[in-house]
Amino acid sequence: MTTPGPERCEVIVSTSFEMSGSGPDLLLLHGWASSHRLWQRVIPGLTSHFRCWALDLPGFGATPPVAAAGTLIESYSAWLADFCAEHGIEHCGVVGHSMGGALTLQFAADQPKRVRALAAINPVVTGRLVLNILDVLPNRPGWMHGSQALSKRVVGPLAAAPLPETVRAALWPLQRRIEDFVQADEPMLLDTWDLLTGFDIRPRLATVEAPALVVLGSLDMNVPNSEGLSAVAALPNARVIRFTAGHTIMDLYPRVVAQALADYFLAHLS
Repeated sequence: MTTPGPERCEVIVSTSFEMSGSGPDLLLLHGWASSHRLWQRVIPGLTSHFRCWALDLPGFGATPPVAAAGTLIESYSAWLADFCAEHGIEHCGVVGHSMGGALTLQFAADQPKRVRALAAINPVVTGRLVLNILDVLPNRPGWMHGSQALSKRVVGPLAAAPLPETVRAALWPLQRRIEDFVQADEPMLLDTWDLLTGFDIRPRLATVEAPALVVLGSLDMNVPNSEGLSAVAALPNARVIRFTAGHTIMDLYPRVVAQALADYFLAHLS
């Protein structure tokens, strides 16, 4: 699916977010079946330099689904523009992970005067995902409903287990992922999956004016590194850094990722 420049879409949604810190504005966008909590361990390394806005994307966390106006990615981009206008964010940096990386690239193309710099972490770029089981299941709504119900039964025992604090801290990323998956709007899980597997942002990338940083995990089993590298090849001003990590690099190296982002955005937003 190509994404030509959209006409303005009015899709104002009451957005759930957490704001902290002071300085230039930095938007943080999570990926599929996640929430703003993805950034919980990264944000402390950013707040002394930036005003951080960690958002729940529509249909995830506590933000209600967005009504599609045009394609879903256009609606997401318009929703983000509405959020910025509502909160007086005239210029900003944007960081997105996975699906949020796709939105970051789309938003930078749609809002060249607003986005001063961007970072995409293991971004979806052409929809070539490693794990595409949902594309071949005969009863996708039933499978999704059953998966959420099963995950919900896992959350309670995991949260209530009398574990040492060090073990609980180590298991927190897993618990967070399960909780976020359970909380996500079921139809939006399927709609955004279809968005990801039918998405190709490359035709828009030549128009992106902001400098870009692409962050890759060399062990990513969800989105192949070729996705991020295709963005680097298509963007006018992009560079790449790579970690020996999987899809959610922030869970393994939160302080290192925070420092890399701080160094990058300080050079472009100050």
